[in-house]
Amino acid sequence: MTWVWPYKTFADLTAAGYIFRNASKCSGKDCGREIYWFKSPKGCFMAVDVVDFKPHWSVCPNAEDFKKNEKPNAKEGESARPSRGLRKPSNQANLFDD
Repeated sequence: MTWVWPYKTFADLTAAGYIFRNASKCSGKDCGREIYWFKSPKGCFMAVDVVDFKPHWSVCPNAEDFKKNEKPNAKEGESARPSRGLRKPSNQANLFDD
């Protein structure tokens, strides 16, 4: 079974309860695509690709760099943080604040 992104437009997302936060560029070393940031109805932040209007992780060549996986040498129970990630720009400090 293939996962299907059910939203086709900006209006579809907002009607589903997503709140637009900002537009920026992916910080992936091989990407740099324009993305829209939304806050989901559950309170999670999500990057949506501007061109394809899909979750950005589905089209980003650096998607693996942003996943929160375990470190290879991590102690048991220790979570990993990605070494690189989509960070809020310093000039947009209120982007993720309510």
